Amino acid sequence: QKRLTREANRVRNQRTANRVKPASGASVAVTIKSPETKGASESPAEASGDVSATGCLKDISTGGVGVFLSRKAESVLAETELVEISFELPPSSEPLTLIGWIRHRRLKGNRMSYGIEFDTELSDNFAPQLDRIIQYIVRCQEQEEVTAQGRSEEHTSELQSQFRIS
Repeated sequence: QKRLTREANRVRNQRTANRVKPASGASVAVTIKSPETKGASESPAEASGDVSATGCLKDISTGGVGVFLSRKAESVLAETELVEISFELPPSSEPLTLIGWIRHRRLKGNRMSYGIEFDTELSDNFAPQLDRIIQYIVRCQEQEEVTAQGRSEEHTSELQSQFRIS
């Protein structure tokens, strides 16, 4: 099996923003449904708002989200490309509701992994919601740094005691 070079991987990776996982111990529930924008091409189920699924946030960036959904959710969303996604980022209980495009679907074990890109034009009040996402990302990154520094100090202490370094 042929492996891609680093350059090829960089070209292949088209992400425009870094992703963060939810803060440790935080589970962020996500609801995905057909957007409220009604159109002639919608199926009767989409027009009645019956196309919806729930899951959990895998990661988030300023450009979109990664979401885990059940396999059953895939059967509901299989023909859907444009979705409305709602979730609450801790510690706020005010929901974010954005419109996005499903960019990928992958089976991961017994669940589906979705990548959803935010649509800045179709999402109502995108700018203030983006500000809240940025604040959340910064908090997660700060927590990651503190956790990593704690691990590093712990590792250094272990090495010092193991080798009796003063």
